[in-house]
Amino acid sequence: MKIPTPIVQACEAFSRRYEDLEFNIDEYVMDYDANSELVVSFVEFLHTVIPDAGEYVDALAIQYTDALFLTDPKAIRRMRALFADTLSDDAQDALIEWEQRPAFFSFFTIQERICKDFFVIEDRLTGDTYRLYSPGLQTMQEERESRDLQYFSLMMDNGQCLQTSGMIHYTIYTSSDVIFLCNTLDKATFSTSGFTSLLIKHPMAMFFLDFQASFDALSHKGQAFEVYCTTVDTLRYTFYPEYWKVDNRGKVASYVLEHPSDAMRSAFPDEEFWSDIAFTGMRVFKLEKQWMVMAMNRYAFEALMAVLDLPLPEGLQPVALSLVLRMEKHQLRMPWAPFSLINNDMQAQKEEPSIDMSGFNVFFEKYSNAYNNGTPFDSALEAKKLGIDEDVAKDIIEQLLKKHANREFQVSEADAQYRIDGWPVPSPAKRSKFGNGILSSNLFLCLDTDETDSAFNALSGNQWRDAIEELGFFVFLQESFGDVFYDDNDGFFVLNSFLWIILHLREQKVLVRSIALEIFCLFPYLNEFYELDSFVEIFSEKVYSLFCRTSLCSIASRVKREERKRGMYTVQASSFLQSIIRPIP
Repeated sequence: MKIPTPIVQACEAFSRRYEDLEFNIDEYVMDYDANSELVVSFVEFLHTVIPDAGEYVDALAIQYTDALFLTDPKAIRRMRALFADTLSDDAQDALIEWEQRPAFFSFFTIQERICKDFFVIEDRLTGDTYRLYSPGLQTMQEERESRDLQYFSLMMDNGQCLQTSGMIHYTIYTSSDVIFLCNTLDKATFSTSGFTSLLIKHPMAMFFLDFQASFDALSHKGQAFEVYCTTVDTLRYTFYPEYWKVDNRGKVASYVLEHPSDAMRSAFPDEEFWSDIAFTGMRVFKLEKQWMVMAMNRYAFEALMAVLDLPLPEGLQPVALSLVLRMEKHQLRMPWAPFSLINNDMQAQKEEPSIDMSGFNVFFEKYSNAYNNGTPFDSALEAKKLGIDEDVAKDIIEQLLKKHANREFQVSEADAQYRIDGWPVPSPAKRSKFGNGILSSNLFLCLDTDETDSAFNALSGNQWRDAIEELGFFVFLQESFGDVFYDDNDGFFVLNSFLWIILHLREQKVLVRSIALEIFCLFPYLNEFYELDSFVEIFSEKVYSLFCRTSLCSIASRVKREERKRGMYTVQASSFLQSIIRPIP
């Protein structure tokens, strides 16, 4: 499907008009609008918290400047009056339309991709759905780190669909995290005027949503650290100091559970759980007008509610601990103030003598960089330079190598015969690029042209003509692989690895099962979702239908069904495939 012509025309008109008015908007906000001080204050805040991120600060400042103007009909009307003598008729018309349909911020997910660059999105805070034209969002689906997440951006309505203005932010944080952040910053504004007004008044919220912990950074025994909390008006419970760490400050108090009592074990009978509560964060805050109950995972929260003889609240949603800690670090007033989740004993511990770990930290960082990039590392020499014990340094490396070995896929004796060499195995650091789209991976030089699309259509008998016209040949390839595996990530890893191997071994006929086995060894996580034989079958069928039957790869003879199932046939990159894509050394 192609984007309908009226929508294309509306999008082009909006982009042209915005470019024509961009300078006027900056001039108005900074020279004529009282809000200019807000921009200056925001930029100063950003330079304080992230002093070495100039490009990010500039982009965010531009978006905030636009938002101050584009979300405010009065400002749009005033600028139109101030610059009436210098603005063209088309610019005047644009401002009239923008005044009628002011911009707004949306926190959204992709509900459907209608076609390339064109989406149906759902605002996760309001439940509203919109059509969105955004080449930038399309590009973000090509990158593993930004694919299929939550997003927020400044939105403009061009009369046919939405378009983004400025940065598209992506985040792992959910709507419950956003709601918590907004309520903490300014509950009155958020509840009465919504997300847009909150960001206009407190633009620092964008910083908190942008800078986030990685997916697996905060967890213990397979459970993610998340803040579960609820408030109650009254609580009848005695906090005995032999079980609870008590911080009593008169009208307010904090109680942190340290040791379970027999009564607690009876209220929530799970001895395995009670044997290790060090990282559960079970605590109760007595605040001036209410009580707050909190734990760091759902199971611990349920246990604590049972201990306190309180009913579980309905619809309870967690908040990411990484967000909460960042908010505390930057001294936002939290709902449990004056108390903090950051350990109050940390300062006292810092004052005690401790082993200087700086040398070991540098050693570990250098070794990790060398391992990830596949470069030599002289552990004895580095240990000597840093003044650390050589035997301890060797022990660190041995432990790390054991961990790496435990993660590797163990090839059976029967399959060992199918291993292949003679191709450059990418370093761990480079392997992350294989999760990106072909065109954005920086792994290949691609001839992404209309001629390539037409040639493939001819080779495939126009079987996928509509999809090729919409997506282009290379994006079509990755979409096709994404469709047959559990998710797009798997498809991207598999397709890029397949191309990497056969293009480096272009002079050879390579067994498909061997390629599948090498991919399993490159990315051992696949073994968590697929048995090798089932993976080989899925991979082999896709290679045969998409590469062999279209002459992207050549085969020696007709392949039987059982051979396809087991990957027991050879393929070789065709001259056409080699002419349109080459691996970057």
